[in-house]
Amino acid sequence: MSTTNIVTVVDRLQKSIAGVKKHFPNGVTLGGASYTTAALEQLFTSYVSAATAAQAARASWRDAVGAAHDAKAKALPVHRQLLSYAATVFGKAQGTLADFGTAPPTRKTPTVEAKVVAKQKRQATRQARGTKGKVQKKSVKGSASAPTPASPATPPNVTSPPPAKAT
Repeated sequence: MSTTNIVTVVDRLQKSIAGVKKHFPNGVTLGGASYTTAALEQLFTSYVSAATAAQAARASWRDAVGAAHDAKAKALPVHRQLLSYAATVFGKAQGTLADFGTAPPTRKTPTVEAKVVAKQKRQATRQARGTKGKVQKKSVKGSASAPTPASPATPPNVTSPPPAKAT
């Protein structure tokens, strides 16, 4: 018995019911317990019925989940558009948006540690770029010199091929 999926087990049990009826019409003793043919048939049939019902339920569940996914794929984009429209029409009013099952977006206040790290990053960036503030820019004086025009690109030296010999 290398494969033991439900379909295989159900098939084997149905064949075993027929085999018991054919070869053990008076019953059989298995593992120290006596079984009549009817008792074995009832035992095997109960599993076959339960397994068949489970397969049907699983197929029904898969269909239901597939239908739910399809409905979700259709409904959620429209719902997002509705929420966006409601936020546009009614603004960020908490009570009005709550009627639609949402709340206005809130900005998280940064922690003290995050503020310190951000300040250090800003200072490092300004120093690396040489960025100056308004006051420092006023103190920079220089002479305006006319920009030198770029020299025109010289064409590459093109050599002509040697003349062909006349034969």
